[in-house]
Amino acid sequence: MIRAVLLASAGMFVVATSSMAADVMYETAAPSGYDWSGFYIGINGGYGWGNSDTSTSVPTGSNINAVASALAVGTGDGSFDSDGGLAGVQFGYNYQSGPYVVGVEADIDWSGMDGSRDSGIFSLGGFNARTTDDLDMNVLATLRGRLGYAADRLLIYGTGGVAWSDAEISRNLDWSFADGCPPVGGGLQRCHVGSEDFDFGYTIGAGLEYAFLDNLTAKVEYQYTDFGTESFRTINANIPNQPLDHEVDLDMHTVRVGLNYKFN
Repeated sequence: MIRAVLLASAGMFVVATSSMAADVMYETAAPSGYDWSGFYIGINGGYGWGNSDTSTSVPTGSNINAVASALAVGTGDGSFDSDGGLAGVQFGYNYQSGPYVVGVEADIDWSGMDGSRDSGIFSLGGFNARTTDDLDMNVLATLRGRLGYAADRLLIYGTGGVAWSDAEISRNLDWSFADGCPPVGGGLQRCHVGSEDFDFGYTIGAGLEYAFLDNLTAKVEYQYTDFGTESFRTINANIPNQPLDHEVDLDMHTVRVGLNYKFN
């Protein structure tokens, strides 16, 4: 439900900005100087960094005992950072009337963003436990509206829309109970293993673009992207009726520079 609201809000932003710009353009004459109208294609590169909060809870009806429950929750609650490089391509279309520019842009980037978390060993009642998390993102793509103000060859713009990634969170819970799960050393057994994907989210940002030649422009752009919270359940690998519920969220920031070729 939350994801649907976010995606709908992002879509309404694109429609609203386009409508607003169209109303202004209808009343404003075309400027002299550089014309931003037209299709373009380009390349970009930059850096992204993000944060994830994690939690674990014991669902009603689980037969996990009190000590195991406390260890699972204690090691499962936390946060960690992720970061990495970005490189990819973008294409889009701008329409200008007066100093106002409205457009739409899509991009797809290879992402080197990753991050990990190790809770360390928690001890309680003579037993030990540890939870580890790993986040990996290889692709990041967005589809956005753009609304800007042009001062001849300089364009200042805001942007917003939807984002997609192949980001995946993997979680392992190891503990020292004699459950017959695969051993991982240190007297621990890997009894709960799970993963979940982050698919769609929303993104907003702003940027500057400059046309240093008639057909070549350069830009720098910041975006904030939120993929919301994902929930998943793990099952004890060897003991029945011992599920655990997990939640992990992901939001990130990116700064990218780009080079565009504009078709006349």
